Amino acid sequence: MITDAVAGTAARVPGVLPTATTWTKNRREWTSAEGWSVIAILAMRGEVDVGPATRLIARVKAGIHAAPNRTRYSMNSALIAIGGSLPALRDRALAAARSIGVVLVDHGETCCRTPDAAYMIDKMVAHQAAKRTRVTGARVSARKKATPTKRTRRGGPVRGRL
Repeated sequence: MITDAVAGTAARVPGVLPTATTWTKNRREWTSAEGWSVIAILAMRGEVDVGPATRLIARVKAGIHAAPNRTRYSMNSALIAIGGSLPALRDRALAAARSIGVVLVDHGETCCRTPDAAYMIDKMVAHQAAKRTRVTGARVSARKKATPTKRTRRGGPVRGRL
């Protein structure tokens, strides 16, 4: 949890991608995991360009099974984030995920599991498509409403007649 909190803070630093990429190459488990976690956050926000992301996918594919435990988990998360957030690299990320297969991570005495990257990328794409449909539908629905709804001070609708 601490690693994820630090990654969230580090990802707010402008121009952190080169630093995070350097961290991913570190031999220490928590440092490399931190780098991959920052990359995952940046990818989700659309702050990783196609060129660097392509190289990162190749590094994940080539090294995930030999990486330290927590690093494997973070690499898997970065692959999911890149594939789910960068449409131009989605097919490449899916191919890498299918090639990698199951990623074994020891989560200790918890119920945590390592997500299947290909499944999660597909799920992200489906969620994004559904979200676009809901937003479009909500806009159309809002335009069709002829009368505004009276609300209470807490924002909920008033019961009974308006």
